Amino acid sequence: MRYLRTPRFFLLVFCLALLGLAPEAAASEPFFPHAGSRAYDVGHYDVRLSYRSSGRVRAATSIGALAYRPLARFSLDFFGPRVTGVEVNGKAARFKRDAGKLQVFPPEPIAVNSHFSAVVRYAGTPPKITDPDGSQEGWYPTDDGVLAVGEPQGTAAWIPCNNIPADKASVSFEIT
Repeated sequence: MRYLRTPRFFLLVFCLALLGLAPEAAASEPFFPHAGSRAYDVGHYDVRLSYRSSGRVRAATSIGALAYRPLARFSLDFFGPRVTGVEVNGKAARFKRDAGKLQVFPPEPIAVNSHFSAVVRYAGTPPKITDPDGSQEGWYPTDDGVLAVGEPQGTAAWIPCNNIPADKASVSFEIT
């Protein structure tokens, strides 16, 4: 019985619990169940953003991704400014905004296991985001520039993204 109270025992139980929860954790996001999409995996974001002292931006975010299933449409998390255009695989795509989501309708369906690219162009002033717990993040103008607070949902205030912890991706920025 004494062994059951040692720190090693609790560490062992904790590690076993993590191993047991890992597949389920990847399958669902308990804190933000409507964030992101598991239909595709983003490998890289390329963000080109022009910032003005007024707080307005003009930007294009390019996304390189892999489809996990056939996609007649896909969504990106985006609370940001007005979208001025979307392209998928170099062709203009239809899109619509809906409650923090940018729904994209490619001109041609994307096949399962195929790589695809999307470019989202947008302009305006990114907002602040209030999380369900009442905390805020997003885009904060300052006296000498701006502060962008990204986690857990604030990145989608200024970058269209697949905002899901299981979808890790590299990011490159060009900011003027």
